[in-house]
Amino acid sequence: GTAAITLVVADSGVQTATKTITITVTSAANQVSITTGNLTATVGAAFSQALVATGGTPPYAWSIASGSLPAGLSLNSGVISGTPTAAGTSTIAVQVTDSQNLTASGSITITVSSPQAPSATVTVGTGTSLTPNQQQPINISLSNTYPLAITVTLTLTFQSSRSEEH
Repeated sequence: GTAAITLVVADSGVQTATKTITITVTSAANQVSITTGNLTATVGAAFSQALVATGGTPPYAWSIASGSLPAGLSLNSGVISGTPTAAGTSTIAVQVTDSQNLTASGSITITVSSPQAPSATVTVGTGTSLTPNQQQPINISLSNTYPLAITVTLTLTFQSSRSEEH
């Protein structure tokens, strides 16, 4: 409940000061707490996760107390959403405040992983004869799009088609 208390302070003389304060006591059952656990996302894939709290009196207001969300994600009205742009792990401290100004803080780790790499097909040459100063065309194609830069190292080994006799 709530109680108003008037405090009076007197010194050794005749001076006094008076102040009225209000004390509000809430039950432990009404305390607000954060129940959202750690989260996982994938680079290039749309992500949306509502933060969850229990207890207290909704509506809840959410904020980031420390740390930062992975690139591409933002917090708006208690929902972390967006499209992550880089793999990695971020730990943030979030705070929730209910309509009675009760607060709770918690730590959430968000792990962003790279998507599975697509399969690649390599084709060399056109089957036509080339002169010694020409190159065979080399084509590399992916089975589907990929949201990250891909570095390819292609090693070619050449063998003469002429046989040598001694």
